[in-house]
Amino acid sequence: MRKINYTTRVIFIYIITLLSLQSCKKDKQDSEISEIESLMHRGGGLPNVKVSTLVANSGRANYLAASETGDLYFAQGSQILKISPKGQVTDFAGNADESGFRNGQGSAALFSEIKGITVGPDNNIYVADSYNNVIRKITPTGSVTTFAGSGSPGYTDGTRTNCRFDIPWEVAFDKQGNLYVYDQGNYRIRKISKQGVVSTVAGSGQGNWIKDGPVDQATFDGVSGMAVNDKGVIFVVEHLPSNIRMIKDGVVKTIAGPIDGSATGWNGRWDGIGENARFSLPQDLTIAPDGSLYIADAETHMIRKVYQSSKGWVVRTVAGDPLPEEAYVDGPGHKARFYYPFGITWYKGNLFISEQGHIRKIALK
Repeated sequence: MRKINYTTRVIFIYIITLLSLQSCKKDKQDSEISEIESLMHRGGGLPNVKVSTLVANSGRANYLAASETGDLYFAQGSQILKISPKGQVTDFAGNADESGFRNGQGSAALFSEIKGITVGPDNNIYVADSYNNVIRKITPTGSVTTFAGSGSPGYTDGTRTNCRFDIPWEVAFDKQGNLYVYDQGNYRIRKISKQGVVSTVAGSGQGNWIKDGPVDQATFDGVSGMAVNDKGVIFVVEHLPSNIRMIKDGVVKTIAGPIDGSATGWNGRWDGIGENARFSLPQDLTIAPDGSLYIADAETHMIRKVYQSSKGWVVRTVAGDPLPEEAYVDGPGHKARFYYPFGITWYKGNLFISEQGHIRKIALK
């Protein structure tokens, strides 16, 4: 009997301790959510992050990507620039004064309006050469080849060489080495497997209206940013509807921003949870190792964070101000100022942002 009573007491103490820990965790989450809810309809960043300028006078805002060595690759129309960790800018591939479609080495290669850019697991750079309707591959030494697409606009799945895209806009790799492409003219997300097979992942092909649901019935409009997490979940940002959507287990779901079918008229700058949060023409997103999303929210002039909590997906402003009296101000997040942030990428605890005229860095640690 004594042994039974002792065991019972141990189990009872264990259960009480476990419930207490869960209660503390819930109280912490509830406190965090209450703080977020109190911030709704307000702007302003966090004081514990630091914003600095990496490159001034960098040209127009566009997409950028970071390599394993910390170099940034920055798309500028028909040219790609390389930016060292110290901010030194060099020409990498393409020609700023000439557009076209030609493979080759460095400036001998020609592009026609580069949009999305990413660094693959093979350390090669992949870009959406939008007006040529192809995906291009650039080695670290600057050798440019055509990776996928026939060059003729259209919609055809198949092999890398015979498939067709219509204004490919964004590119992102998953952990397995598959490349995803947002095909703007076809309103679809396409996948290029490691084996070179091109297939359609999501999108019915109808645009100008957003609809969640099964991947073959869901619709997209104005996807401007895309990223894939370690579990193969795809996240996209749509700049016209101003929302964040997730493609998981064969279903497309809006996780932050408006879920209404209208593609316009929902802009705002409010932090909050799920559909109560508002963005204003967000342009790009990146994923941190902890699974948090960071958004370049152009017309609010802010950098936003989106992360999952017990009550849903939370949107929180990290840096910037929605009504800046002046742009390009460095400093802590709540005092820093941006000017139409566009591209965003993650590298070792830092965010790098392309805005009109500058490349900025946010140190999160």
